[in-house]
Amino acid sequence: MKIVIFLMLIIPLTAYTHETVSPNECPKPANTGRITSEMEHEMFQAELILYEGCMFNYIREQQSLSDVHQQAAQETLDEWNDYLMSRMQ
Repeated sequence: MKIVIFLMLIIPLTAYTHETVSPNECPKPANTGRITSEMEHEMFQAELILYEGCMFNYIREQQSLSDVHQQAAQETLDEWNDYLMSRMQ
C-alpha cells in the first residue's frame, strides 16, 4: 500500500494529458516579414498585444482546470491515507 502512495507522489498527474483539451485558437500577428512603415509597426504591435492577451488567458484557463484536477486527486489521496491510518490503529 505504501508503494501506491509513493508512486502517486513521484508520477506527476500532469503527465497524463486529457484527450479533449483543445489547443489555443489565438490569432498570430499577420506580419511575418520586415516592417517597413510606422503604420505596419503600430498594427503589428496591436496584433502582438492581442495575441499575448489571448495566450495568457488560455494559459490561465488551462491552469484553472489543472488546479481542479490536482485538488480532486489530493482529496482522494487524503481520503485513502485517512482510511489506511484508521485501519492500522
